[in-house]
Amino acid sequence: MVGMHHDLSGHLYQRVPRVSTPQDGVFSREQAFQAGFGRGAIEYRIRSGIWTEAAGAGLVERDEPVTMLQLANALALTWPDATIIGPSAVRLWFINAPLPASSTLMCAVPKKRRQCPGLDPRRLILPPSEVTEWRRGIMIERRQPALVDSLAWLPPDAANSLFSWMVLHRPISADDFALLLEPRAKHRGVVKLRQYQQWLASGAASPLEFCVHCVLRDADIDGWEANVPITLLDGKRVWPDILFRKEKVVVEVDSRGFHLTAAAFDADRIRDNRYHASGYQTLRVTWRMIEDAPDQFLSDLKALLAIR
Repeated sequence: MVGMHHDLSGHLYQRVPRVSTPQDGVFSREQAFQAGFGRGAIEYRIRSGIWTEAAGAGLVERDEPVTMLQLANALALTWPDATIIGPSAVRLWFINAPLPASSTLMCAVPKKRRQCPGLDPRRLILPPSEVTEWRRGIMIERRQPALVDSLAWLPPDAANSLFSWMVLHRPISADDFALLLEPRAKHRGVVKLRQYQQWLASGAASPLEFCVHCVLRDADIDGWEANVPITLLDGKRVWPDILFRKEKVVVEVDSRGFHLTAAAFDADRIRDNRYHASGYQTLRVTWRMIEDAPDQFLSDLKALLAIR
């Protein structure tokens, strides 16, 4: 509800223009003027801090926490021809996607724009097929292209974390990923994207998992699946890195990045115990095993499969 406030003259006025309600509390100077606020009154509210800048032309009421949703509204008011792209688009499409914290909104603009607090413009023209209207006046890159571009633009650790999430939640298939690579053949980050496409086609969620898949294929070991869900006896669903369903053998791939902390160590053992309680046998493999002794890993695996 739009509140009321007394100014120094004792007159009543709306705290913010009513148009801000469908815009998640964001409005512009021009919208305030059209709602009946005088130019002087508008500048007074901004100067005194009653209204503060969300980003660009977007204003919010004092003490209003600026969210990504509000930045999206501020972007539409600042540059109506802009499109939310990459990690910012992924953050709005997928609330649970693991992305690094950010206080800026990445956007594509058709011509060079000066960067301002809260908005990060990139001179980029997207194919019309990859853009849609997210909310009234807010243009956004579609889900799958935004995921692909995020992998290309994010730092390596953040991109790998997002890719692992993508493998588990499957918001894009390997075939669709490959199709989106075609128009990006000359873009920055395409080499990294081709690598991710290989991993996705293999079902791998990390570089080490992909290496293990290659070792298994080179040894003509089949009958396994990667990152597929199974339900344990306690009713919980888990996604083993590699599963031999018939033999009920699980291979857990311990990459350096995710298994070094004490918490991760404990979580691995808890997961192993849950597998064992449900009749599965686990075998763990590390970078060092694959780099220094892949034959020993294969020998252990074959022996376990034979026993099972």
